[in-house]
Amino acid sequence: MISIVKILIFILSLSILLSANPKKTITWDIPIEPPITFVKDNKYDGYGISIMKEIQSSLPEYFHKIRVAGNYKRLSRDVKEGPLTCALGLFKTKQRLENMYFTKVPVFSFFDLQIVLTVDLFNKIGQPKELSLKKILKINDFTLGISDGRTYSKKIRDILNENKNNLNISRYAQSNVASSLLQMLVRNRFDYMFLYPDEAMYYSRNIGLSRKIVTIPITEIPDYGHSWAACTKNNTGKDVITKINKSLLKIRRNNDYINYYVAHISSNLHEYYKEHFENIFLKIYED
Repeated sequence: MISIVKILIFILSLSILLSANPKKTITWDIPIEPPITFVKDNKYDGYGISIMKEIQSSLPEYFHKIRVAGNYKRLSRDVKEGPLTCALGLFKTKQRLENMYFTKVPVFSFFDLQIVLTVDLFNKIGQPKELSLKKILKINDFTLGISDGRTYSKKIRDILNENKNNLNISRYAQSNVASSLLQMLVRNRFDYMFLYPDEAMYYSRNIGLSRKIVTIPITEIPDYGHSWAACTKNNTGKDVITKINKSLLKIRRNNDYINYYVAHISSNLHEYYKEHFENIFLKIYED
């Protein structure tokens, strides 16, 4: 009888303890941005999901669920509103810093928008490490193909605006922008286009063209961008972002981490990226 009473007291005490310290849930919002984060066959996929799962495994004291936000505008609103929402791959802006906690180290290091060429043309022009957009726009019979439905970065837009009457630019209205333009590129409908390197490899692999294209940095725009993890700006979010930061400092030094991105860029960029990753990215720490 005494042992039964003791067991009941233990169960009651445990129940009270668990109810006093319930396991919190982190909602991880993701955009649809292949090959970083996307949904395939009703499963979450992408190298951003792989990194997210590594972070989640280092936070066993929380429940984790993933929610598709679709785009960064919706995602930013969700992180702001909480109650405990986190996301990977956000840029720091004044408004976001007011409404979110950010990690002190970035999650992603990635090449900026690049020029996409066929491998044949890349070899023909001497396998350059970078290309000046302003200069190649002046070369006759060297045509740029762009989508009227895509918004490019400000520096690209400024250069294109300076060349709005340039006959070396062909504009296309395509429903499946990246894939359609890549197919036109390899058919020599034009000579080059713009995509992010990982984006170019993702879409070209889907249509069996990855061995036929290469991407090259543009002289006039920055080589790299960095983005961060962020959580809701409250006491719980502050605790979580501190733990995510600690996790990132550890997992970013694993070989798998750099390979998540390297696996999605053309081989001419590999050593260039690895040098940046080791000498710059891993040393970034912002208070």
